[in-house]
Amino acid sequence: MRSLLIRYFLTVITLVPSGTLAFAQTETLFDASANPEELQTFRVDGLNAKASGTVYKANSLSRGGMPLGGMGTGYVTFDPTGRLGLTTALNNYPYGIYPNSPFFRLQTDGQDYSLATPVGNDNENCAVESVDYFGHFPVVDARFNLSVPFGFECRAFCPLIPGNYESSNTPVVFFDVYLSNKTKEMKDFRLIFGPNGFPTGEIDDYREGDWAIFQTTHQALNTPEGTLANYALGVLGEGGKTENGVAVSAGKLAPNERRKISFLLAWYEPYIRENSGRVETNFYATRFESAKDVVKQSIPQKEEWLNRVLATQDVVYASHYPGWLQEQLINIPTAVTKNTLWIAKTRPDDWFSSEGLPLVSESLVACPLLDTLPCRYFGQWYQLFFFPKLQRLSLENTRYFQLRNGEPPFATGQFCIRDPRYHCQHTNGAGEYAQMIYHYYLRTGDKEFLDDFWPSMKSAIDFMNSLDVDGDSLTEDHPHNFGSDTYPANVPMDQWPFYGVSSYTAGKCLAALEIGIQAAEIEGDVGTAKVWRERLDKGKKRFDEVLWNGDYYNTYVDEKTGRKNDACLSCQLSALWCVGIVGLPSPFEDDAKIQKAFDSIAKLNMRASQFGMVNAVFSDGTICYEGGTADSVWSAGNFIQCNAMTAGGFLYNGRREEGLTTIKDSLDTIFRGPIPLPWSQPCGLDMKTGGSCFGFDYLDHVICWTYPMLYDGQSIQDAVKDGGFIQSILNAAKKGK
Repeated sequence: MRSLLIRYFLTVITLVPSGTLAFAQTETLFDASANPEELQTFRVDGLNAKASGTVYKANSLSRGGMPLGGMGTGYVTFDPTGRLGLTTALNNYPYGIYPNSPFFRLQTDGQDYSLATPVGNDNENCAVESVDYFGHFPVVDARFNLSVPFGFECRAFCPLIPGNYESSNTPVVFFDVYLSNKTKEMKDFRLIFGPNGFPTGEIDDYREGDWAIFQTTHQALNTPEGTLANYALGVLGEGGKTENGVAVSAGKLAPNERRKISFLLAWYEPYIRENSGRVETNFYATRFESAKDVVKQSIPQKEEWLNRVLATQDVVYASHYPGWLQEQLINIPTAVTKNTLWIAKTRPDDWFSSEGLPLVSESLVACPLLDTLPCRYFGQWYQLFFFPKLQRLSLENTRYFQLRNGEPPFATGQFCIRDPRYHCQHTNGAGEYAQMIYHYYLRTGDKEFLDDFWPSMKSAIDFMNSLDVDGDSLTEDHPHNFGSDTYPANVPMDQWPFYGVSSYTAGKCLAALEIGIQAAEIEGDVGTAKVWRERLDKGKKRFDEVLWNGDYYNTYVDEKTGRKNDACLSCQLSALWCVGIVGLPSPFEDDAKIQKAFDSIAKLNMRASQFGMVNAVFSDGTICYEGGTADSVWSAGNFIQCNAMTAGGFLYNGRREEGLTTIKDSLDTIFRGPIPLPWSQPCGLDMKTGGSCFGFDYLDHVICWTYPMLYDGQSIQDAVKDGGFIQSILNAAKKGK
């Protein structure tokens, strides 16, 4: 064993004969040039269908490139600059580290070139003049245009495969490099892999079949002295070796020869210290013993994993959904990768099972609360559709911390799993938890599950109803801000308090009642169904009496104090999305008023900005400025969950053009606006700049996985039927190509 300075996790290099590719032989990974302002349709190596997406330049993404990692594994980011961007693979949660160091170097003709773009006063001999960068998660294809007579392309991918729990929980990323000689002469080359920024440690050399490997063991981050983690590096093939802390592939390239050189990064970093001070263990550590073990199990599956990933993407790209929607469906699971932890049961008094505890943050980089209920409600859909077992474990965790009065926890804590928080967004949260129970039942058809969770669901809705302080069958808002403070507002727009009765909260609570009544009838609880039906019928009438202003429903009205906001709220009819996705009728009284309110939203909110639908606009067309901060007034932004629910209301109620425009405008801004944020999607969009009005990497965007249902006018039970879109993706993930 020998000590060495290591600057990366694990590398495996495979030399493949010239022209030998995993799929059809091509001259390039994809047929498109960088144009961050245009949605393009083009051929991509390994796909049967043409892909729809945006190709970015090296420095066009202010928040970096696409993260590569699985469910609860941490991730590394392969930036369009050719550098290692933000990473949490070392369990350096919640914020990660940003090494910003080149992945690759090329030595030829006595020169040493960095295959990355220059940064600041960086004096490296950078050979990259431009980059064409296309991300289709979990795959990145990048073409580097060099100042030296070599071609260099790279495909990086990880095995996040719908329905495949184990593969998707594997801490591994592959890099397939295509190096070509563009001269008429034989060229010597040395291709070196080894970004800086990772721990040093002891090196253990070994062989795995024909592979030369070494594993690096180091002190685990944020854990007691002597707690170890490791990563490894390996090389395979003639001309491949490891030396001085880097991987080197050396050889000769004939004129016009294009050679594939494959790399693999893997890590075994099992320990996480959360904010309570406790150290927890990643679930993947129950299946692997070391980085050696990750390597041993990953190498044989590499091509099959890529095959299955691309097969699922073919289903999306060959679908009837528009290209701008396909692009979001493919890429938004990055929000899951960036924000998911999967904790193993290691103590006898852990309340969760041996299947572990899956947790999601609303955004680790912006607000590292874990299992935030409203964000899970909006961001549950990828997990619900493709990893339903994890969804059930998550619901069981919420039920475990539910109070005796029925209130579910708002979160398990600030990057903590044993510090549940309550009395925050509880008016919406209780109904959201009840709806998620019903969503799972519709997704799985599991009546035993509904039987088991019915007492918890009923208790949550009863708690929600108890927050109706004046007994008029409408649940009031309960802001907890003090004086001139705006936080906590206790609605999803955290710093925009609503007072009295709001169209958003009261409407969503009526929808939760409608869903609760349906569940009660399935459960044979006739008494509860009757009581709730009476409350719903009364609430429908009161909703119109309190909030209707002749053109739309006011944002909020406090009859007790006379305080009100009579702006047109984009999400005033969010209840229609809630019932539409489960196939239930409108919880509102008057359809004519609903259509008139939609007219107002289309006229006012949709026309107020070129970047999407503004949250609140007054009847004279002026934008409402209320709540938030001086730099970010939340009423004047475009909050993604509000946008999505309004689109659903349009689409489920005969307003197809407006519904699709609502979705498209938002996605066009995210992917091709002035400040593109394809893999760092914010909590809300700034309607003046097209950038973020608050935060990045928000889980809420996963609500887009309801868009295919909205597009087709389907409910959950329709969407998951055999032969449907969801099942077709799962079938492709099993069968591959």
